[in-house]
Amino acid sequence: MKITDRGYWISTLYKYQSLLYWLVYSLYFRSITFFSLANPAMKLGGMLDDKKSEVYSLVDSKYLAKTVLISAQSDLLAEMRSSGLDFPVIIKPDIGFKGFLVRKIDNERELQSIQSLFEDRVMLMQEYLSMKREFSIMCYKRKNSHRFAVSSFVEKKLPFIMGDGTSSIKELIEKLKNPFLKKDLVLQKLDQRKEEILEEGIELTVDHVGNYARGSKFYNMNNEIDSDLIEEVNNFFQNIEGLNFGRLDIKAESIDQVKRGEFKLLEINGAKAEPIHIYDINMSVWSVVKDVHFHWTTLFKIVKENLGIIKKPTTREGLRSFRSLKKTVSS
Repeated sequence: MKITDRGYWISTLYKYQSLLYWLVYSLYFRSITFFSLANPAMKLGGMLDDKKSEVYSLVDSKYLAKTVLISAQSDLLAEMRSSGLDFPVIIKPDIGFKGFLVRKIDNERELQSIQSLFEDRVMLMQEYLSMKREFSIMCYKRKNSHRFAVSSFVEKKLPFIMGDGTSSIKELIEKLKNPFLKKDLVLQKLDQRKEEILEEGIELTVDHVGNYARGSKFYNMNNEIDSDLIEEVNNFFQNIEGLNFGRLDIKAESIDQVKRGEFKLLEINGAKAEPIHIYDINMSVWSVVKDVHFHWTTLFKIVKENLGIIKKPTTREGLRSFRSLKKTVSS
C-alpha cells in the first residue's frame, strides 16, 4: 500500500509545505503566478503546462537525444524512418507530469497500441538512451553571481527484479514490494516473457521511467557535489538565457562522465521541480523540511530579483495553464 511507503509521506509533506510557501509568496508578490519570473524562457516558469519541445530548442544539440513531434494522425513508422530512429524508442507527452503516459516502445505492435492513447495530445518520439545510470541535478542562478550553483544531486534507481533460478518473471514481479510500480503495465509489457524463469543473480529492469510515481527509488548523492559538477552545469547553461531555477534529468554511464559533461538530457523541469534527494530513506524529516525551505526561499529570491524586469502573467493565464495541464495528464 502506498500509505505505508515513506516516500508517500515525504511527497505529502512536500505538497503541503509547498502550498504554504506558495500562499505566502502569492500574497507577498500579489500574484498567484509569481514563480513565472524565475524562468522567463519557459511558459509560466515551468510550473504548469510548459512544453518539453520548446525547452529542448534552447539546449545544445550535443546533450539531446533524437526527438520528433508526433500526434494521433502521424504515421509513426514513417516518422521513425525519416528521423533515423529505430526500436526501442521512448514515447511521452510534450506536456507531461510525473511520468504520465511515458512508455518504452520495443516493436511495431507496441507502437500501434500506444498511439490509440494519444487522443488530441502532441507527443514526443525520442531515441532511447541506453546509458546505464540516471541522475538529477537541481540547480539555480542568482542574479549577482552569474553562475549556477547545485543544491541537489540524485541517482535514480529504476525498479528491477532479481532472478532466483526457480521463479518466473511474473512471480518475481508480483512478489516485488514496491507500492508505486504499475505492475499491470509491467506485466503487459513483458507478456511474452512472463513465464520465463530468470536465472539466479540475473537482474531485469521492469520499468524505464525514472519517476518515484512509477516505482523508481532516489538516492542522495550530494556528497558528490564539487567544482567539477558545478562547472559542467555551467557549461550546459552557458548559451541559454532565461533559465535560472530547475532540475536537469540526465543519463550517463557514471558520475565521472557527468562531471566531464558526457551526459544526455532527458528533460529540464522548471519551477515545479522538486529537490528529489528528500526521498532518500536516510534523510531525516527535519532535514527534508529544511531543504524544502531552502528550495522555496531560493525560488523566492530569484523571483524578487526579476521583479519589475519581467512581466508577471495574469491570474487568468495561470488558471488557463493549470486547466491545460490537468486535461493533458488526465487519462
